[in-house]
Amino acid sequence: IGLLAEGRSWAEKALALRGGSIGARARATAALGGLTYWQGDFKVSRESYRRARDLYTATGDKAAQTNAVYSLSLVATYEGDLDAADRYADEAMELARDSGNETMVAEVLAAQWLVAWQKRELARAESLAEAALEMARRLGLSAMIATSLIGLAGIAFQQGRVDEALGRAGEALELAIEIENTHTQIFAIDSIASFSAARVPVEAVRLCSAAAALNREHGGGWTLEVMGVECASSVARESLDTEALESASADGERLDLGEAVEVARSILLEARAG
Repeated sequence: IGLLAEGRSWAEKALALRGGSIGARARATAALGGLTYWQGDFKVSRESYRRARDLYTATGDKAAQTNAVYSLSLVATYEGDLDAADRYADEAMELARDSGNETMVAEVLAAQWLVAWQKRELARAESLAEAALEMARRLGLSAMIATSLIGLAGIAFQQGRVDEALGRAGEALELAIEIENTHTQIFAIDSIASFSAARVPVEAVRLCSAAAALNREHGGGWTLEVMGVECASSVARESLDTEALESASADGERLDLGEAVEVARSILLEARAG
């Protein structure tokens, strides 16, 4: 899990082959959409999900069609096309409820809170995210629990609740480790760096730099910057001189994932003790 570049390569190779059923091409196209979404390549992701939606509609696979429409809402949100994101989310929710698919309803709730967050409707976003998290916990959707926790952490941080933000991000990190989701581990690590930058700027820059290097190593990824949370390095510039900033950044780039996790845990431990 989390080997995005390798997965994207396999999906692109599969789609380059001639022939194959509509269903098989739909699955490969949706897979490419998902992999490029997590890499932050939203243009390719949106076009892939559009094609997948059309293919699934042609095959009559309602569950997969719903997932593709839901995914279009996510991508449109991160592209800033919020009107389209709302339309896709509403369409996906109608499809999910019609089919009685609780898992899909929970996922569409996540899409809806992302749109609200991007609109800076923080109270509404938090309410929807809590509802999505509650459903994800009940249904045992571990990956969704982790990403919902990071989202709720970011919303709490933007409302000035820094300790809560760190606690939720720490819970997400430990869950991502448990389910062996590399990408979400890095996402949580980077988020912890952002939340702690004003308190422990040197360690936060180390962690931010480590996350950036790890994302490059694992084929890409995105951060809470797209939702308006400033990166740790930008925040730390207010308290560190250039030499200290560059030294911390260089040190962070040398950390492997396990070492970065330990730096994050140390920051969280200090926050709880403080």
